[in-house]
Amino acid sequence: MKWPPKSLLVALVCSCALSPLRAADAPGPAGARAWGMANTSVTVADRFAVFNNQAALAGLTQTSVFTTFDTYYGLEGLNAFSIGAVKNMRKNWTMGASVTRLGDKLYSQTTLGVASAHTVGKISLGAKLSYFQVNFGTLNISRKTLVAELGATAQITNTLTFGMHLYNLNQAQLFGYQRERLPTVMKAGVSYRPITKLLLAAEVEKDVDFPTRFKAGIEYEIAPNVFVRTGLNTQPNTNHVGFGLVAGSLTFDYALHTHPQLGWSHHVGLSYDLSKKTK
Repeated sequence: MKWPPKSLLVALVCSCALSPLRAADAPGPAGARAWGMANTSVTVADRFAVFNNQAALAGLTQTSVFTTFDTYYGLEGLNAFSIGAVKNMRKNWTMGASVTRLGDKLYSQTTLGVASAHTVGKISLGAKLSYFQVNFGTLNISRKTLVAELGATAQITNTLTFGMHLYNLNQAQLFGYQRERLPTVMKAGVSYRPITKLLLAAEVEKDVDFPTRFKAGIEYEIAPNVFVRTGLNTQPNTNHVGFGLVAGSLTFDYALHTHPQLGWSHHVGLSYDLSKKTK
């Protein structure tokens, strides 16, 4: 069977080891704030922790709804759209839900997940269970499975935070006859806030099938409610920049990252807090 050129191009990019997305892969990191900091997100307590490390949700006290849109390398077949919501249920307990759709009619991934996080002292634990479906439209093939995630954060000092996260704890697989599994990805990192306006983060990520990745990111508040961000990754070497604006209950984030072979990607996020933040 002859594939349309567009479908073949998307499949090649998805299967490229240098790309952060592969065919039948897990959804990529979510949130323009995270992308602007080179995805050093394992310790960051923001609403997008529902995607990146559910344990960090325990630091939130407000109800929020949010969305993000990602365009990878100028290919429409790799566009991703996510929506989510988080709610503080009671002291030290936060719930979240998320939906992500990547791809088009030729190839797509859809993920629906529910997350929970709880804090005990200075330790936060989080978990997420997701329904994951992949569709190969050109081949009329669809597969689905359940994926489990587990995360933890620890407040070492007032300025230093440690976090870790494991994706695909249950070793979910899509094609039993080929033992085709979703990747198992482990992350661990620290963030340091020497002053209120500055956040420094570093992280190590290991996909069991690929080399270890090292990440470093910075966020700085250059003016009240105006943030600039930058960072870099290895394996492959990618550069990241971004900014964020907060206006009352509304937050807007944008990030850009470059890939040495595949080019530019853009990330836009919009969030709205339905309840006032508590101190």
